[in-house]
Amino acid sequence: MRADEPAPGRDLRRVLGLVPRALLRQFAVYTLVGAIATGVDWGSFYCFLTLLGLDYRIAVSLSFLLGATANYTLNRWITFQDKTRQIVAQVGVYTAVSLASLVMSVALMTAEVELLKMAPMPARILTTGIMLFANYLMHKFMTFNPRLYRGLGRRAPSRGVESVLVEPAGDE
Repeated sequence: MRADEPAPGRDLRRVLGLVPRALLRQFAVYTLVGAIATGVDWGSFYCFLTLLGLDYRIAVSLSFLLGATANYTLNRWITFQDKTRQIVAQVGVYTAVSLASLVMSVALMTAEVELLKMAPMPARILTTGIMLFANYLMHKFMTFNPRLYRGLGRRAPSRGVESVLVEPAGDE
């Protein structure tokens, strides 16, 4: 190494220094929670594929649903510490994001298995790694974005009765 070259890892530390610590911590927790949900996903995928003999596309779809349920619950409580009372709306957004992720995952799996001739389990591992960043961004800015749910709990006054607030507004 020459004297004018930066030490190995210095550029990475410089880039990571630009990212707020809270965001790095949240991403680390998201990754840990994702590892748990991935265990649910992969474990059930393995069972569906090998024990039940299901086609890999059906197995990945069913295991994805189980993993997504674990992922939503753990991310809501732990990663994003979400307090919204708009559970139905949030589950709707989570479902839309998860379905988009499922379509991307099945497309990637199909390309890896059919075109690249990978075995299904290594293809599933690769797909999960690829989808990690896209899923984090979609859930952070869509599913668990409190601004998305502001005002959803309000009802218009009817016959002089005060509005019912399911979630209190901060500006009143």
